[in-house]
Parts: sequence; C-alpha cells; structure tokens
Amino acid sequence: MECFKYLLVIGGAGILGSAIVKVFKNNSNLWKVIVIDYTENNLADKNIIIDRDQKLNEDIVKSICQEIEIYTKSFDAIFNVAGDWTKGSIKYIKVFSETEQMLERNYYSSLLGNFKFYLKVSCSFGY
Repeated sequence: MECFKYLLVIGGAGILGSAIVKVFKNNSNLWKVIVIDYTENNLADKNIIIDRDQKLNEDIVKSICQEIEIYTKSFDAIFNVAGDWTKGSIKYIKVFSETEQMLERNYYSSLLGNFKFYLKVSCSFGY
C-alpha cells in the first residue's frame, strides 16, 4: 500500500504555483497536490476553483475546507503563492478600488493558508 504525502498550493495555477506543482508531480509519485485558484491546473490531483469576483468569506472558506477534507484530513506541506497586482497610473481615480481589490486578494490568500495550517494542527473550526 502506498503512503501519499499531501501538498496544498494556494495560487497553484499561476506562473509560480504551476512551477511548484510541476516539480512535485514530475519528481515523485508520492505527492498528491490540491490547488486552490481562480483557474484549473491540469497537473493537480484536485482543483478547487474560487470565483474571482466573490469576496472570500466564512461560508466560502467552510466550503473550501469541506472540499479539501473529502480528499485529505491534513497536509505535509502548504504553499501560498497566490498574489494579485494592478496596472495603471496613480493619476487615475480607480487606483483606489483596484488597490483595495489587490490587497484583499493578497491578504486573504495568506489568511486562508494560515487557517488551513491551523486546521492541520488542531482539527477544529472554532466556530
């Protein structure tokens, strides 16, 4: 019986995340990789797709965690490589809304990674 290791990659469909998934999948058959992102990574064993236009809230996080827990109860490694950026110029008024969106996407992905690490250790939601 094979014993698998489990990897969570938040942002696993982006450039850096895809490279991480590729390294783990191409160099070992022992790693099962779960990706959380806005789009699918074809190399991942499981993709959890989140809606880019929806703010991350408690219900969405619970749903993500439930999807993960169907597949595994814990992780051997968690990578958060999700990020967002905005283009444009400081001279345009929409820089404020774009910056707010960029900060939310960067902050929430980090929060989600830490939350999943907490669950790995405690196995408790703490509602």
